[in-house]
Amino acid sequence: MYFDTHVLQVLLQRSWQIIAGGATLLIVPWKLTSVEQGYYYTFASLLALQSFFELGLNYVVMQIAGHEGAKLTIDETGRIEGNPDAASRLMSLLSLHRRWYRIAAPAFAMVLMVAGFFFFQYNNNLPLQKWLGAWLLLVFFTALNLYCSPRLAILEGIGRIGQVARLRMYQSAVGMLLMWIGLLIGLGLWAIPFVSGVAALTTLAWLKYCGSLSMPPGAMATSQACIDWRRDILPMQWRIALSWLSGWVIFNSFTPILFMHQGAAEAGRVGMALSIFMSITLLGMSWVNAAAPQFLKYIALGERAYLNQLFKRVFMSSASFVLLVSLAFLCCVAVLEAGGFAFIDRIASLQVLACLALVTTVNSFVSAAAVFMRAHKEEPMLWQSISMGILTGLVAWYGSQISALVMATAYALATLFIGLPWTIILFSNYYKKS
Repeated sequence: MYFDTHVLQVLLQRSWQIIAGGATLLIVPWKLTSVEQGYYYTFASLLALQSFFELGLNYVVMQIAGHEGAKLTIDETGRIEGNPDAASRLMSLLSLHRRWYRIAAPAFAMVLMVAGFFFFQYNNNLPLQKWLGAWLLLVFFTALNLYCSPRLAILEGIGRIGQVARLRMYQSAVGMLLMWIGLLIGLGLWAIPFVSGVAALTTLAWLKYCGSLSMPPGAMATSQACIDWRRDILPMQWRIALSWLSGWVIFNSFTPILFMHQGAAEAGRVGMALSIFMSITLLGMSWVNAAAPQFLKYIALGERAYLNQLFKRVFMSSASFVLLVSLAFLCCVAVLEAGGFAFIDRIASLQVLACLALVTTVNSFVSAAAVFMRAHKEEPMLWQSISMGILTGLVAWYGSQISALVMATAYALATLFIGLPWTIILFSNYYKKS
């Protein structure tokens, strides 16, 4: 398997997320009712709607920062030296990015607070006092994290993936510990905002003391180069935005739709399963995400042989991990079912899990190929993502009215026989470039 410092930092962060997720999987069904568990996972799915307000900007900005950063030297204090035009464009990118989120973050907070209130009131499974305050706090802190996200995206783009991963690991450790304590002492859904609250407050502090970027005095006067949103960002952003909006449907729509059609308890069972496979995916993608700045560098320098070789190494590491861990998880659930484990009814059936494991394994290639292709500052996955989003939305809506198994089976078939072949065709055009 392929490893470097940044891969190890990201893997350490993702590994902690797996450990924390495992502990949460035990505490949530122990301290929350099956209905409250449904709220817990539906909260997470609805908060992922922040992609409708981010509109792919963070990802595009990270790509552009990577291309500009390849021409610069940036020390640990954030002092920028090198090509004056590249430095000027990088600083203008940061300024433009901030302006976007000064509007997007408050808009997200207002829309989600109101929309969430009506959604949960309409599907009334719990008294208002048990979930409303927790929901409002959770949205507020998530909006604050969204506001801080542009600086982190810039830093990841210029190669500080390891430092950002370390920050997120510390945040998660403290936030999850506080949430577990809250659950154990009986706070119920009110314990959930601790995670996002700790993340928001520590990100603000870290950016102030460790995340600054600066140029030598007078350096800005040597260049007036800047990033223009219409010219440099919009052509790729609208494609990424549509892909990511489709991604919300593909990865996050199942839980709230099940909440509507099958009730909070069933939504909680499938939500828990989806959370586990998402954790496996995130950990598996650590190799690919950590190598993304290197993809950008090799593309900018025209070193295609090194680019393809690096992709092959990181993808094989990622896919092997996802496959092995998914199979291990299925075996674990089968053993627990056979042994009559007390809380095994809090997770989806083994048949549903098998479908989701297949999807997760296939998507290890789809996601890795998407990162590789997008590193070219292009979005060839646009129509594939839109089509799969529409198809998955229909599968979720109609399949969930019958059962979770029908929904999961149709989802797996669509991913295997439509999503995967389409991605292979697109990817081969980029991999074969000379």
